[in-house]
Amino acid sequence: MVSAFTLVTAVESWRKGLPSIALYDKSISTTLNHVGVKPIHAWNVAAVAKHVWNIVTLKATLWARWVIDNKLKRMSFWGICKPTDCSWSWNNLLKIRGDIIDYFEYNLGCGDRFSFWHDPWPDGKALKNRFPSVNIQDSEIPKDAKVNSLWRNGDWKLPDPIDEETQNAWDFVTKNFKVKDNEEDRVRWKICRNGKFYVKSLFEKMNGAHNSVIWHNLIWFPGHIPKFSFIAWLCLKRRILTKDKLVKWKVIDSDTCSLCGCEPENIDHLFFKCCFFERIWSTVLDIMGYRRKGMSWSREISFLIRRTSGRSKESRIKKLWFTTAVYYIWISRNDAIFNHKVTNPDLVFKQMKSVVEMRKILLAC
Repeated sequence: MVSAFTLVTAVESWRKGLPSIALYDKSISTTLNHVGVKPIHAWNVAAVAKHVWNIVTLKATLWARWVIDNKLKRMSFWGICKPTDCSWSWNNLLKIRGDIIDYFEYNLGCGDRFSFWHDPWPDGKALKNRFPSVNIQDSEIPKDAKVNSLWRNGDWKLPDPIDEETQNAWDFVTKNFKVKDNEEDRVRWKICRNGKFYVKSLFEKMNGAHNSVIWHNLIWFPGHIPKFSFIAWLCLKRRILTKDKLVKWKVIDSDTCSLCGCEPENIDHLFFKCCFFERIWSTVLDIMGYRRKGMSWSREISFLIRRTSGRSKESRIKKLWFTTAVYYIWISRNDAIFNHKVTNPDLVFKQMKSVVEMRKILLAC
């Protein structure tokens, strides 16, 4: 799921003849984070898991204590059955158990907090799940039993097993675990070194932590104009539908640039080799303080990434000039194709300058 802004931008782009692009694809973690959008399912699970953490660690919050006393009633959060008539919020808490239980680390101490059957204190997996064939009712150990209730005088006091599977479960417990009477039971969050829960840590774990592409800050920066950055993003991902692609897909017959009528239209030609826009880009470079002619698309991107690093006002204005130039070049190209209207380059630059100057005033506020 994506934000309302992203959906509106996608619709507006489609209406203007831009390509249909998958906003939720295999690169969703990087893609959506770069447009300031979080995958809502992963974020919801991570946020709701904070409540689970408060419950299983017995946090002294009013809500957690109420849940423990009124909902769990000595039962483990991991083992309680989901009632058919439970509230929406409680249903969602129980529903995510399978998604997050592996990130909880249970360290056995005195055993007064851990459920013998349902908490994952035996090497990260609950005894009930490790030995699913064991019948709890026939084992003579109550389903709400705590670990310390089966430890007496420094040894395990388990009922006689009624079958081989129960015997295997008892052997596994007695051979591998001991209750430590002088230590408290502890629950740690595996993902973080300090063992504490953070919503961000689970979100990144579920969503996948990816390094930003090198051009990320070139288009997404404080004060950027969303629709300008969106078009620049499409260009940087080479998802913009230039004529060379349309010819390859047999949508059109000719890939000749609609503005200069001389060369095939592709990203490198359009940005910024087309004679129609070359003068505009040269003027933009001059305003940025670079006295030179335009280079190829990839070289310009590499150059600007190096020259606009940081969060200074000067860097942001240079980035704004870049995204504005890309946006107006693309819109002018579309006008020439769909509206048969070739705008004078001087007028295009005047529009660009007006937008940048207005944005500079806002950045100064």
